[in-house]
Amino acid sequence: MESFEVGYPQAEETERLKVINADFILANAYGKRSQIIYSFDVNVKNIPQDRVYTRVILENPADSALPIVYEHHFNKNERLIQVIHGPLNNVVMHKKYTIKLQLFEDAERTKLIDEVAQVVVSSLDNTSGCVELSSDYKKIYFEGTKDPKGNVIPIDKLMIWCAL
Repeated sequence: MESFEVGYPQAEETERLKVINADFILANAYGKRSQIIYSFDVNVKNIPQDRVYTRVILENPADSALPIVYEHHFNKNERLIQVIHGPLNNVVMHKKYTIKLQLFEDAERTKLIDEVAQVVVSSLDNTSGCVELSSDYKKIYFEGTKDPKGNVIPIDKLMIWCAL
């Protein structure tokens, strides 16, 4: 097995785009607890015109043949694109997933200006229907978590809520 670290990957950057803080996050969202969600930001610089058109392509953990695609626009005076998508199903721990942002000159998205792709390695897994966390993820994000009486919960005893 290849080496794996919890945390944000090395930022991918082009002349106009820089992906930052790309990761899978765990959140109580969409009316449910413990959902896995894509989250990343893109710093934008050197936009060549007043408005550019964007396309975000997220690898779909549930079906890699059907990527998750969002299209929008971006104005020259804006500097940050924030992407949050979820819930995600069938996320496999330590698997690499690719997220991509493309900038286009035209609304029809035929004239590509720039694109950046970022690989994200999941430290979470929900293939069983419940969310599992890597031991490193637990240590970094949950070490020192206390129960209602104020006692520190041992990391190996920490459980994430599950509907099953």
